[in-house]
Amino acid sequence: MMTTGQGRILVIDPASGALVGLVMRKDLLQIRATVVHSERERRAFPCHRAIRRARQRYEVDPAQSIARDAAGASGPA
Repeated sequence: MMTTGQGRILVIDPASGALVGLVMRKDLLQIRATVVHSERERRAFPCHRAIRRARQRYEVDPAQSIARDAAGASGPA
């Protein structure tokens, strides 16, 4: 469309030769905008998931920290 300068393209049924529809530049740009938006959303989701996973991985269990403190207090000075 850009190379020929056409803003609209006819869609014709090859079997019957009948006009089936019309594709406009605006239609294609709307589809592209939707794709770009979904790509941004898809990229953002794994980041949140990775942060959540990292927090869970490095989260300190209160029972473990109490046991560690008790072992450290009774250890050699």
